[in-house]
Amino acid sequence: MPWTPDHLSVKGALASFHQAMEAGPTVWDKHAQTINSTTDTEALVFPGFMPIPREFLDSRQFQGARDFRYNVTNKEYELSLLVTRKNWEDDQTGTINARFGESGEVWRTYKDSLLTTLLANGNVAGNTGWDGVVYHGDSRTIGDSGTIDNNISGAAATGTTLTAAEWLTTINSVRTSFYGFNDDRGRPFNVQALTKLRAIIHPDQERGGYEAMNQMSFTGGSGATNEFGRAFLDGVDVLPYMASGDSDELYFSALGSVRKPFIYQERTALEVVVLGSADDVALNNGVMLLTRQRFVLTYGEPRRSILFTAT
Repeated sequence: MPWTPDHLSVKGALASFHQAMEAGPTVWDKHAQTINSTTDTEALVFPGFMPIPREFLDSRQFQGARDFRYNVTNKEYELSLLVTRKNWEDDQTGTINARFGESGEVWRTYKDSLLTTLLANGNVAGNTGWDGVVYHGDSRTIGDSGTIDNNISGAAATGTTLTAAEWLTTINSVRTSFYGFNDDRGRPFNVQALTKLRAIIHPDQERGGYEAMNQMSFTGGSGATNEFGRAFLDGVDVLPYMASGDSDELYFSALGSVRKPFIYQERTALEVVVLGSADDVALNNGVMLLTRQRFVLTYGEPRRSILFTAT
């Protein structure tokens, strides 16, 4: 029988890829600010905050705002797959289409693995944010912000896996630290951002986090219990790519404002091509899946991220 792509479900394989790409949860996109790129390297500008208002006296006083520049270069990624003609022809169970679907799953979760690398290296010398200081650091100053420490720790009585009670203590400590971060004019920076606080965690910390979210309550003057629900913590995002040795590290993001802790800069959308014509199959002795995308996932606003280490 001559090679007929439609008969052998090349279109079905492509559909399987896209269906897998659109399904399933991801973490990176909840914590990153998306920027569309039009060139290889973008010179991003992080605007300083406006001056403090003053009493209007005899004339206006024009004041400038600090701007911070940060060059971000896109990277190029690809994933290529060859399914031999023999395997394609002999497939009786649809496993070939499933393999293309798995390729879509790999692409969907790949940025989570990149985020994991950013998190793991965030407190290592040389891994800096736009201000040139190590991203998760003990001491940075931005303009008149004063000292900013987004690398904190706290004791866990039962080891490094937090109980629900320890989670509540941690959330309070993290929120207090976020409230203490100022803008470059010395004013509170995270009041709006803390309306949406999320945690990125190793699977070991998942149970305690969800239990804590269901225990945020207080007893009012009438004796009635009023549930805060998710008022203090919007959610927990489990990142299975985190190494077991890093399970004591919890990352908190303040996401209720425009500036996010990470930047996703996209130069080109994901390109997916299936070469399955008779000529292509004869030349390559199989069906080829070619994918490519240009983007970069990198550090964003350090005052919107805190690394908490359970000790």
